[in-house]
Amino acid sequence: MPQKNHALFVQVASELARREPSAHFLLLGEGPLRVDTEQRIAAAGLASRFHIVAGRTDVAEFTPAMDVFLFPSVYEGLGLAVVEAQAGGVPCVITDSLPAEVDVVPAFLRRVALGAPPAAWSDAVLAAWRPLTSAWKPNHWASVL
Repeated sequence: MPQKNHALFVQVASELARREPSAHFLLLGEGPLRVDTEQRIAAAGLASRFHIVAGRTDVAEFTPAMDVFLFPSVYEGLGLAVVEAQAGGVPCVITDSLPAEVDVVPAFLRRVALGAPPAAWSDAVLAAWRPLTSAWKPNHWASVL
C-alpha cells in the first residue's frame, strides 16, 4: 500500500547495502505496489539482497530472523507490526509520524523524520544494529535461523 512507503525503504536499503555489505532485506505481504517495488529493487541492483514473502500477514512469525525492523510508513492507524517487533526484542527504526502508542519499549525505538534523507535513516538502522552485532558470537546465527 502507498502509505507503507516502499520507495523510501528501497532508497534506505540501497544506502545500507553500500555501507554494510552483509545487509539483507525482508518485505512481507502483498499489495498493489509489488511490481513497482520489485522494479525499484532491481533498478537499485539489490534483487539478490531482498527477500519478498507474499501472502503472509503474520509479521510476528518473522521478527526472530530480523536484526532491525525498518518501518518508514507515511501514516498508520497504530502500527501493530512495530509493537509486535518490540515485543519480539527487535530494535525498530520508525517514522516520526507514527502515534506515540507504538512506543512500548522506548529503548528499542529510533524515530526518524519522514522527510529525512536515506542516509539519516541508514544511520539510525546501523546505530540500532551495530550494538547487537558487536555482542554476538560468530555462531549465533545458527541458533537464530
